[in-house]
Amino acid sequence: MGSSPTNGALTITFANAMTACAWAWNEVSGMDTSGTNGSGAFVQSVGAVSAGNVTAQGSTLAALENAKNVHICVVGLNTTATVTPDADFAELGDDSESTQSITIETQWAVNQTVCDSTFASANAGVISSEIKAGTA
Repeated sequence: MGSSPTNGALTITFANAMTACAWAWNEVSGMDTSGTNGSGAFVQSVGAVSAGNVTAQGSTLAALENAKNVHICVVGLNTTATVTPDADFAELGDDSESTQSITIETQWAVNQTVCDSTFASANAGVISSEIKAGTA
């Protein structure tokens, strides 16, 4: 992280055994790079998990710290399905892994607090984060 990122390994570890894992790697420019490994960029994060099969899952951030800040929304499904992003967001990626039957989708928008995504029936989870804009 920071103003001069370098190549390196990504390691994901879990305290318990997992049957499947999906991750999304998105690069964002023009954001705050202060703190340890760019930690100053993260203002807030919230998550939501469905209580069963649903066709939509949303998440809502508190009021943004600055209208120039970015909302990154990540949707995970327990099936292979296309996720339709919130109308106010631009999709970054929508990837499924058929062997484990999972999907991960990412989207972003400037100055948005609510992210609502739709898809075929699935158990779903969403993580939304406010990313702080850097100084110009």
